[in-house]
Amino acid sequence: MGPMTQPGNWQGGKLFYFNVTLVSLAIMMLEIGLIRMFSVMFESHYVFLVLSLAVLGLGCGGIYVHKRVGIISNPDLKPLYNLLPISSGLMALSILIMTIFITKVSIFQHLSLAALLAFGPFFLGGIFLAAAFRLFPDQSSKIYAADLIGASMGAFLIVMVLKLGGINVMLLVAVIASLPAALFIIKESLTKFKKMALLLLTGVLIAIFILNYFSNFLGTIPLTKSAYKEMARLLGDPTRKARVVESRWSAFGRTDLISDEEDPDEMVFFIDGTAGSVMYRFDGNPSSLEIPEFVDFAGYFPIKLLSEKEKEKVLIIGPGGGREVLISLLGGVKEITAVEVNKDLVDLMKKYSDFNGGIYNGFPGVKVVVEEGRNFIRATKEKYNIIMLSIPITKTSRSPEGFALTENFLFTSDSINDYLDRLKTNGRLIVVAHDDIEILRLVFTSLSALNKRGIRPSAAMKHIYILGPDRFPVFVLKKSPLTLQEVQNVHLGMHEFDYSTHSSFIPFTEQTTQTIPLGEGIYEEHPMLNQALYLISQDMVTPDEFIEVADFDLRPVSDNDPFFYKFDIGLPPVITFLLTFSIMAIIWVWLIRPEYVNKDETPWNNTLFLLLFSLLGIGFMLIEIPLIQKFILFLGQPVYAVAMLLFSLLTGAGVGSWVSGVLWKQRTITKLRLAALMVSLIIVIYTLFLNQVFSIFLGASFWARILVSLLLLMPLGFFLGMPFPLGMKLLSEFGLENYVPRMWAVNGIGSVLGTALSIALSISFGFSYAMTLGTLLYFSMFILFSVRWFGARRPKVNLKPFVKFL
Repeated sequence: MGPMTQPGNWQGGKLFYFNVTLVSLAIMMLEIGLIRMFSVMFESHYVFLVLSLAVLGLGCGGIYVHKRVGIISNPDLKPLYNLLPISSGLMALSILIMTIFITKVSIFQHLSLAALLAFGPFFLGGIFLAAAFRLFPDQSSKIYAADLIGASMGAFLIVMVLKLGGINVMLLVAVIASLPAALFIIKESLTKFKKMALLLLTGVLIAIFILNYFSNFLGTIPLTKSAYKEMARLLGDPTRKARVVESRWSAFGRTDLISDEEDPDEMVFFIDGTAGSVMYRFDGNPSSLEIPEFVDFAGYFPIKLLSEKEKEKVLIIGPGGGREVLISLLGGVKEITAVEVNKDLVDLMKKYSDFNGGIYNGFPGVKVVVEEGRNFIRATKEKYNIIMLSIPITKTSRSPEGFALTENFLFTSDSINDYLDRLKTNGRLIVVAHDDIEILRLVFTSLSALNKRGIRPSAAMKHIYILGPDRFPVFVLKKSPLTLQEVQNVHLGMHEFDYSTHSSFIPFTEQTTQTIPLGEGIYEEHPMLNQALYLISQDMVTPDEFIEVADFDLRPVSDNDPFFYKFDIGLPPVITFLLTFSIMAIIWVWLIRPEYVNKDETPWNNTLFLLLFSLLGIGFMLIEIPLIQKFILFLGQPVYAVAMLLFSLLTGAGVGSWVSGVLWKQRTITKLRLAALMVSLIIVIYTLFLNQVFSIFLGASFWARILVSLLLLMPLGFFLGMPFPLGMKLLSEFGLENYVPRMWAVNGIGSVLGTALSIALSISFGFSYAMTLGTLLYFSMFILFSVRWFGARRPKVNLKPFVKFL
């Protein structure tokens, strides 16, 4: 099977590559835009599933083209050319339909139907890109370069345009996706009807986008009741008169400010419809804060016990609506630094300063910093008496791959040591949690951190006390051991405020039990303190022994596996399902055989190509996802960090793809082998030296850290971008052009498998294990192409003409 005929007006045309860039740009913007939209609509842990299933559409588009090629008999594949503008136009139309249905038709606000709607645009985008590679396998390096650069631009652009709101972003993506359909018409001789339909579609989409931008006639992204969003429950409560005061969209998420006529002294912030944070009415006088909401709050108790000298400087991470700032003012703190990652929330706090007393508007003694808390603590040189975190979790999807990872770096053994480094000698870390399970995991994580400082668990428990109200228990870790006087004050306060003694723990306190009659002849022994923590403090039980028998996953977490809020033992069901589904899908793609290929015409090394493109899809994601998490810690500002990381990584890959088609044109296997080896070596170097490099530049400005990240990621991206187009070119060199769409499909499904596998390995063992496996997969590609038996099947030579001649 020789190379196909390629019309001259398409070969190397700049318009063609520009259209590939536009489609890829739209796909990346669509993916991240849907993550933001679905994070508002559904619970966060489903977002990863929905988007992963939708991205499968890219691979399924390749399967469709693979099957379609078998039907086409025209040698110049003219019908396949028509797929380019048509699939682009249908992709744009499907985005519009999806947006309208999700916002206007209540039945489509369910998870499965939303996933089905999201599948369509990706499927059509997959058809476009698979057809492009099939038509021009010899130009795969330039096509892939355009694809990657478009994706990098999309990752960067989406951060800017999400301020327009979820619906307007979807409409803008639809407009961008429709442009290739209109531009292709300039050079493609479609029928008059198809030309008019595609041009009209583009015009209609532009008109709808402009009209909705100014009038918002399509409404807003709905909060589905099935997602158990706190904001939906508040707005839907008939006994309350709650309303949305103001909403703001950004790449971080949707921030809503809600007022309630039943409680005029409070307004509530919600991020993506959840993670509520109250903004209180405040007249600017700290003495007016002597009210039950603050005095009875467990987080205020540790501050109340301290002397004036012990609470001069307080750092609050995640202050939200400002409750912790107010209780610090009530406690007499002189200098408060509040670090909040959500800029929209800070801006709204400043806007409504008449309500909240202007505590974020230069209030005396209060400084507000818009920064990710962990990055701030690692970069600052200040020492504090208190570092306070009060329920600082945002249960929404923060990362582009759709799984909530970034915020959990606040509670790891490494972060605990960072906090201790920034505390004064007698300083305290105060954490207000949701429930006892979070407190227990925080205790075991802290014991692991102190163990790194040479403090055994029984001795470490003398640094810790816990007070357990039924709602919002508080954990206190003192840098130096607690004194007997401090413990006595805590003990008295525990009884004064009637905290749950069963959930509390106070060192140097003898465990006592009380016999409680439950019925005739039935009694229960009720211990005064948490029995497990008491036994650990007495060196009678080790933390590992308790964790082993616990019904929840209470293992200490580190920066390498920062999944603090994953309490179920084993993998989350969504990850297990996606792993199983993607494995079955990739096996199916391996087994399908187009009808037009006879068994004896299929080269034996077709299996090696399937292996190659599977490894590329899986290996790329095994490296990319853990690497993004590592760089987020270095850069801070998770949203902008992820955008810049994707931009630099994909841009570098695009340049590498283009260069792979320019240099050594006749040495495809050599280049592929070199690229795979260089990726492996770079990841090994990162593993050994990346943390040291981060430490050197940790105190630099954000933009300086961005520059360092670009310089670090560009070389890796450069070599990551080479193997895929080189593999496509090898298919052409071996006369296997018809297998190009199939390889596109197996690569796309491999990417979904790689994403699920990366999360599974990171949860079970840590990010380093996922990166190690990715490195091994790329090194296996190097080995695969180094053996001499890899190559095209030697064609059979017809000797009959020579025999006749003789």
